[in-house]
Amino acid sequence: MRKFLAALTVFAVVLFFVLAMVFLFLVDTAPLSRGEYLKTYFRTLSFKYTGRPELTDREVEILYRWSCTGVCHGAEPIETVRHTEREWRTIIERMMVRNGADINEREAEVIRTYLAAKFGSNVPTILSPEANRFLKRYLWKSDFGESDLYVDVIYTPPEYFDLMGGAAEARHYEVDDRMVFMVYFNTHQEKLTPFPLDKLATLRLADGRELKPLDWQVTYESGDKHHREGVLRFEKRGLPPGPMELVFRDLPGQKERVFYWELPIPEFRGPRKEFTP
Repeated sequence: MRKFLAALTVFAVVLFFVLAMVFLFLVDTAPLSRGEYLKTYFRTLSFKYTGRPELTDREVEILYRWSCTGVCHGAEPIETVRHTEREWRTIIERMMVRNGADINEREAEVIRTYLAAKFGSNVPTILSPEANRFLKRYLWKSDFGESDLYVDVIYTPPEYFDLMGGAAEARHYEVDDRMVFMVYFNTHQEKLTPFPLDKLATLRLADGRELKPLDWQVTYESGDKHHREGVLRFEKRGLPPGPMELVFRDLPGQKERVFYWELPIPEFRGPRKEFTP
């Protein structure tokens, strides 16, 4: 019985390699050589089921092309647009859940990281160009700062949610009774350390008052600790007319970061573009 099993194992191994060689000669492996193709195939297969080895940048790109542009569709629908990291995550989750993309969570994470790096955007892409210009002019403020810490803040009054189409989210954050800011932290080299933004932020009002936040809630953090999103809220009652400043103190790399808005926010009357990730 042992001899039979040993012979069967040897036969299976030989048959596998014969079929692999036949496959390699019949399939166009360009731009990889046949040897590179076989090596990459087994490395990505091992990564899929064990998480090891850690894939190189080139292998991640190949995994993306084999899993996405080589199966479901061409490269154009992906590589001619830019999305935020969260949008790329949502798109990949949709492809897995609704469209049956044959990738697991490990593969999805490295593909998302690749797409965010190659085709990333700091601006939400669900809007028309006109709406995006309005968003960046009146609501979205950026500070490219120091020490590789980049900060973006969006003031989100009811007009913002009218623009974005997020009635449920507006109710959740109580935008009629609260001053609500969406805050994005990004770093490309270092990892983001935890910091209590509710202790570091101040809202300066036109009448000279300074408000401390009601709360700070982290809503998203990437696995590599390079991206963090959250919602910062202040009391809205008694808000005076005129400009306001949101101040962050003692963040890494800069003693004080100031974001300025003129109030009231004008009404947007241009075209909108709905994007369903």
